[in-house]
Amino acid sequence: MKVSIIAPVYNVSAYIERCVKSVMSQTYQDIECILVNDASPDDSIAIAERLIADYNGPVQFRILNHEHNRGQSAARNTGADAATGDYLYYMDSDDEITPDCIEKLSRPILNNPTIEMVEGCYVLITTDNDNVISEHPVSRPQLEFATQTAVRDFYFSKEHDIRTAWNKLVKRTFFLKNQLYFKNLTGEDDFWYFHYNRYLNHLYIIPDITYKYYKHANSVSTNPSRNYRTIFERLYAEIAKNLSPEDSAREVKYFLNNFSLFYIEGPTTPTYKQVACQFFKILKDNHCIKEMLFLKSVILLSKVTLTRVITYKLGFFIKNFKTKRKIHKLGLDSTTIRILFN
Repeated sequence: MKVSIIAPVYNVSAYIERCVKSVMSQTYQDIECILVNDASPDDSIAIAERLIADYNGPVQFRILNHEHNRGQSAARNTGADAATGDYLYYMDSDDEITPDCIEKLSRPILNNPTIEMVEGCYVLITTDNDNVISEHPVSRPQLEFATQTAVRDFYFSKEHDIRTAWNKLVKRTFFLKNQLYFKNLTGEDDFWYFHYNRYLNHLYIIPDITYKYYKHANSVSTNPSRNYRTIFERLYAEIAKNLSPEDSAREVKYFLNNFSLFYIEGPTTPTYKQVACQFFKILKDNHCIKEMLFLKSVILLSKVTLTRVITYKLGFFIKNFKTKRKIHKLGLDSTTIRILFN
């Protein structure tokens, strides 16, 4: 069974060596690694090329080049189209994988080739000025879901809380059959996860840590200046457009709290108004009285400026408080939480 590792490369000269060497160190033999140069302005690709030139091992490396910067989604899609492996594995080029990552993720599939996706666990490594502050494992027990209904039930459960594109083996024929390409969205992993769970019939989760996820204090994802309402506008529009008929009410309820926070912050945005109307109609059609009243209250409260500000801040505080409580259970320290939530 051949595995295609796909890593978009853009402005990661400080981390690309760590990424590439972790692929070179894999104990699994049948691997191709596709590095997609998304018109990186630094010397990330030059560093990768030097490493590959000196490498003498079983991993087959290829570098694909975009003529101009097209974003992570396009880079991932370029890699998927060029891949020849039976399974795809996405990783970010500022992270690394454990030496036995692909070997451990492959084991369930070698025993049962009907598995369409295998997920591993990861360790969260927080850094500040490239100094490691802490390392905390984020793990789950071994789980297997062999029907689409079981997969969907897990998706909507409280136990489901890892929504990333990386650290998963995805069957390439399943990916292509269902056209699971990434859209150019901030929050693309959320939409991709939402999308492929509509088709997934066989999911396997292993308890082993196979990925090292680095959270940098100065990274884009921890930059407080981002306008989250604008960033997620397209994401919720896409979700609303792609709700599945049989699960639409559960899907709306799943996204309702987060959507309401963004709606309160900017109710005049036409896209948010359209999504709110669609969400309300689905809740009404499915007789979800509690959720209907909640969304209606959000819409009414958001029309009053002072109420909107107070409600938004209170809602965001409660959401962060609940999330921080969950993170505290993982044993994360205060410095790590500050980096995650600033």
